[in-house]
Amino acid sequence: MRNSARTGIAVLSASLVAFAAVGCSDEPLVDPAPADTVTSVPAPADPSSASASPGAEEPGDAASADPAPPEASIPTVPGYPVGEFPAVPMFVLPDLALFDDELGADETRELRDELADVAGVTVAPAHCGEDGRPVAGLQTALLYGDENGTVTAPDGSEESLPTGAGTLTVNGETAKGEADGFGSFSEGAIAIRNYGDGTGSYSDDDVSIQLYGNGSGTYVSDGATIQNDGTGAGNFFGGGVRIQNNGDGSGSYSDENITIQNIGDGTGYVNAEPVEMDPLPPVPPLGAFPTLAALQPTETCGTLITVGADALFDPDGAEVRGDSDELLESLAAVLGEEVPVAVVSAHGDAALGADRADAVVAALAEAGASSKLASEDAGNDRPVAAAELDGAANPAGSELNRRIEVFVPPFEAPPQK
Repeated sequence: MRNSARTGIAVLSASLVAFAAVGCSDEPLVDPAPADTVTSVPAPADPSSASASPGAEEPGDAASADPAPPEASIPTVPGYPVGEFPAVPMFVLPDLALFDDELGADETRELRDELADVAGVTVAPAHCGEDGRPVAGLQTALLYGDENGTVTAPDGSEESLPTGAGTLTVNGETAKGEADGFGSFSEGAIAIRNYGDGTGSYSDDDVSIQLYGNGSGTYVSDGATIQNDGTGAGNFFGGGVRIQNNGDGSGSYSDENITIQNIGDGTGYVNAEPVEMDPLPPVPPLGAFPTLAALQPTETCGTLITVGADALFDPDGAEVRGDSDELLESLAAVLGEEVPVAVVSAHGDAALGADRADAVVAALAEAGASSKLASEDAGNDRPVAAAELDGAANPAGSELNRRIEVFVPPFEAPPQK
């Protein structure tokens, strides 16, 4: 089960890791805060006043005021406009189908192992609808439901998870939960516990998730940590990237190449240059830990390899960026003789989807992929996460929806076109 966490955390932050891979340190920039706290980042002093020399004219004097630099000269986080940066990622449980030998995930595990060290790539089991195409299911919603099991599905509708007594079976190992949800499951490296009061935990060889029942929780994986304090604040750090949301509209982003401070009042700084910025939406609180029955894995129909669109494309662009060459070469290396066919689909932007899908197919072919590749513009038809939770914007969900998927059907089956 090595690298199972890599699958889970990549769903949350594939683009973040990809950003960090471009010339960034592998160590976090600061030590993690304790699990029950979220460190606030104070607003910086106005850089212009900090660097003023004695006797300089007042900033209000038009003759001495320096004009704001043009946006073209201001550095950006790859894939994001000036002054914007990724949201604190959502908590997503690993898909337990990945660990069940009876659910046909052998090929998925093989591909996951081959791509385990590629920053910015997620490999997970695919689950298909009646038409043979992948469907999202409720994987991203599992940790955001209320005490009655009600969750917001990726399409924004309300769905109900199983509640009360029920069973979970993985690899022939079965555990039964009690009427109040209390229950525990253990199989191999997987350990799951629901305490019946909204709290619970999940762990395997590489990931540890804790929900505290008050909207807060921690997610710790190989090289990445996410904290959610349940009141709108939260942070992420890993691979040299640090993201802070203070819950009041302010926050920050930093890596080895760029530092962004959002003051929360419509202003901020990029590497000390003043920039207009929209206040940050709060981090959505976590929900009640799901019952054992809600985690029951289902039949798979192949493999989904996912890359965040921000790791490949500039905003509003359909030309693959040059800094993604290494990522695409790694993908091309697994799309060879053992994978006869695959479908590349672009999600989250109907205006650019067709061009982006075609661009990735062309780039993979140029990088050496020999699989027969079809392209698909999926637009906004198959979101994987809700864009709103409890009536508030969920930018981390929207980021998950902006993605490129490579669907690899079971090797003996042709792709859906």
